[in-house]
Amino acid sequence: MRTPYDGFVRLQKRAVDTVRLSISVEVGHISHIERTQAALEAEQEAECSAAARDPMISTHGWLRARMADQARLIVTRQAHEAALGHLRVQAREAYGVQRVAENAAQLYARRIEQTRTARQQSEADDLSGARMLIRLHRERRATARKKRHDAAD
Repeated sequence: MRTPYDGFVRLQKRAVDTVRLSISVEVGHISHIERTQAALEAEQEAECSAAARDPMISTHGWLRARMADQARLIVTRQAHEAALGHLRVQAREAYGVQRVAENAAQLYARRIEQTRTARQQSEADDLSGARMLIRLHRERRATARKKRHDAAD
């Protein structure tokens, strides 16, 4: 059943879907950063073990650059995690508004159905009462005819 709330419910569902999509994008960014950090750590370990075998290789500059990369990744990940937290709050709020709108639409539909059912019951009661009155009227006419017929004999 269509309700006046249907348009608003659709808008809220879209809002929830939009936030859900944004959350999945942020989660994708975070998982990409995690993979990048793991690859960077593996590269650092490999470079350090290679440098440990050859005392002539100086890796201080390279390690400082990789550590700076790690620090940038950590900052970027924290920013994405903060954005993810904000999006989760938005999702809760959007979902809450969606549920309120859906409940209002269900309540409206339930009230319309109750009104329709009450109207149908009232019509059925009216028809039943009318049938009873018609039956009583016929019985009275039949009784009156019988009395006239008996009085005529």
